[in-house]
Amino acid sequence: MIDLDQFDDDPHLKKIARSLQKYLEDGKNPDALEFKHTLMEYVEREKHLTKATYLLSIIAEHFPYYLSELDLDELIPLLHSPNQKIIINTIITIGYYTIRYSYYSPRHIEALTKTLADTTSKDIRETILFFLSHLSKQGEKFSMESLSDCIDALQDINKISDRNVLTTIISEQPFLLLDHKRTLSKLEDDEEPTASRLNVSRYLDTFGITLKT
Repeated sequence: MIDLDQFDDDPHLKKIARSLQKYLEDGKNPDALEFKHTLMEYVEREKHLTKATYLLSIIAEHFPYYLSELDLDELIPLLHSPNQKIIINTIITIGYYTIRYSYYSPRHIEALTKTLADTTSKDIRETILFFLSHLSKQGEKFSMESLSDCIDALQDINKISDRNVLTTIISEQPFLLLDHKRTLSKLEDDEEPTASRLNVSRYLDTFGITLKT
């Protein structure tokens, strides 16, 4: 249920919220594409960001096909917002899009894993893990950058179910991990290893995870 009263200060947002609420109640389709354009204008103008991103997250959950890669590119900077609600709304929006269109969205998945590695917020972390778990179950192959971020995050997570999500993601791409470790070992003395390769090397040397081959 959407709390319509919170939109009293903006009639345009309230119209969108009311229409989305009717959809949730009785399935009456809203003009989600038009609403998406309006909400992205709010994002561009940095106006009512908490409310606008909340409504975008509902559209992403039910109508992800109305979002575009460019929309997500505009939303990614909000992952650095000082407002946790905006961050979580943005994660949900990006998350539902990537579940449906993961083959288009490696950089958006990387934005989620980078936020996971950087955050100390339990709510932000668990919201990201919800979507990473879904992507993993869909057979998503994560980039080296995302795997490195998962390794970083793993070292600060104690909850067993959360650790299991990350260890599953990491262990299901052994050839990528081992290839980067071999590359690291073959670098010349004057070559600078990437942070992700160093991270993989430390991980394989420290954590006892059996890689699936």
